[in-house]
Amino acid sequence: MHILPENLKGLILKSRLVNEEQFKSAEEEAKRSEQSVIDVIIGSGLIPENYVSELLADYFGATLANLKRQKMEHKILQMIPEIYAKSNRLALFDVAEGRAKVAMEDPWDIPTVKYLEQFLGMPVDVYYAASADLRNAYKLYKRDIALEFNKIIEE
Repeated sequence: MHILPENLKGLILKSRLVNEEQFKSAEEEAKRSEQSVIDVIIGSGLIPENYVSELLADYFGATLANLKRQKMEHKILQMIPEIYAKSNRLALFDVAEGRAKVAMEDPWDIPTVKYLEQFLGMPVDVYYAASADLRNAYKLYKRDIALEFNKIIEE
């Protein structure tokens, strides 16, 4: 994620759901457990994940993509290879009116956006997605393959 630690701290403290002491404790736990501060704060129940996602989407100036509620078609998801999607923390979730809608953990990753526009041959609209939403989207790559394999076996 492309957010400086001090900006993240300011953003979280500004929400007033976490105080300075709680944030410091979350930072220490994050270092000890090799997790991100955000994951520790969410995991400890200090701030709900959906609220953190909204804060980060606002910070990035991007629309929040709620991939849990978005119906993602296999053929659209597959337009970007799974390995590329995972390594760049993104998911293509829709194509409409000649534009690709891509959810990214880092909407400020301009080189990746430019590459996607070239790769897909169309403009890209960038949305913010939480890492948990992206992980769920990545499961669709495997689930859809399993469904197709089952169809072949049944035939």
